[in-house]
Amino acid sequence: MMPFFRIMSHRLLVFSHAAVLGVNRALFWKISEVSNTQVRLIVPQSWKGDLIADLQFHSEPEDRRIEVVPLPVAFSGKGSFFFYSQSLKKHISDFRPDHVFVYEEPWSFSVLQAFWAARGYSRSFFTNQNLKKKLPLPFELLQRWIFSNADHGYTVSDETADVLRWKGDQGEIRLLPFSYDPTLFYPRSDAERTQRRESLGLGRDDFIISYFGRMQPEKGIDDLVEAIFKAEGEPDLKRARFLIVGNGRLLESTRQKLSPLIPHRVTVLPAVPHHQVPEVLSAVDILSLPSRTTKTWKEQFGRILIEAMACGAATVGSDSGEIPHLIRKTKGGLVFHEGDPNDLLKQWVTLARDPALLLEKKTLGQRYVSSNFTHDAVARSFIGKLGFQLK
Repeated sequence: MMPFFRIMSHRLLVFSHAAVLGVNRALFWKISEVSNTQVRLIVPQSWKGDLIADLQFHSEPEDRRIEVVPLPVAFSGKGSFFFYSQSLKKHISDFRPDHVFVYEEPWSFSVLQAFWAARGYSRSFFTNQNLKKKLPLPFELLQRWIFSNADHGYTVSDETADVLRWKGDQGEIRLLPFSYDPTLFYPRSDAERTQRRESLGLGRDDFIISYFGRMQPEKGIDDLVEAIFKAEGEPDLKRARFLIVGNGRLLESTRQKLSPLIPHRVTVLPAVPHHQVPEVLSAVDILSLPSRTTKTWKEQFGRILIEAMACGAATVGSDSGEIPHLIRKTKGGLVFHEGDPNDLLKQWVTLARDPALLLEKKTLGQRYVSSNFTHDAVARSFIGKLGFQLK
């Protein structure tokens, strides 16, 4: 007689404003694929984003793996203040989740709303806040209530976990880093790299140094511009071409500052859709992330770093926030002192001067992220820690 094996199915209910974008639903698609987990994902119908002013929910083919429920929200675009403008109880009671994961900061109204509606269920929150700062009293009290009512919390990095402890969270803290799709982000062949470079107006033998991201002061754009001008006097960077891709209030002023070097040394492009980013990244040798720490912000993860490494690029990043920890952990690049264009230039020169070192950084970085930061790897870790059954 054949033995009977009971396949246990679990239910995971997720709330996430970021998942209004399909790319941010990919981890939950993967969770459904690799485990016996039914996923219901609650997202806003629309969102006023930083880079895209009017985001609308659009169903993706991969959404068939899970159940996505778009709901109207109040105060769209206001991360801490927004909440769903209809009751959440029916979305909880008819699903009867084994766990409720609110992918929002623990002082947010949306976390309070979801936690209150899900009283009696296992609940968790997410944070990527890596600054030790006190919140205004109402938010401080809200956050303490969330800490005391959460089964555990998720953080994007070890540094964020340290901050969570500093804030007084005595519960269990689990790591949930950002992840990427290896079917999009992977090293291209030499022929494909050449084709992509040509389509961007770059030379086959150019040494491509790039920046992708928001064109804002805290991202170190002024340091990047200064280092680019200093590179004009560096013999080791005579083959260097600089590729800047992004949107933000400094885009036009950056283009104007660099105009003497455009187009023969610098190419400036507006942000491209996320699914096109790997095609552009695959053309570069170095991805630079020159972020600067401010009183209210420092780099919380630097997802573009792991995406660049996945595409076979080396990285050069400042020592702001999580950047140096991520680069040193992956061994995929070099770190410079934030706010120091001379040191940024020095790291570019170090990699340009030593092809063996450049290749080593590219190889080690790609190897590490492909083992630890894919959607599959992060999904399996997440599910395993919940005690849900993997397929």
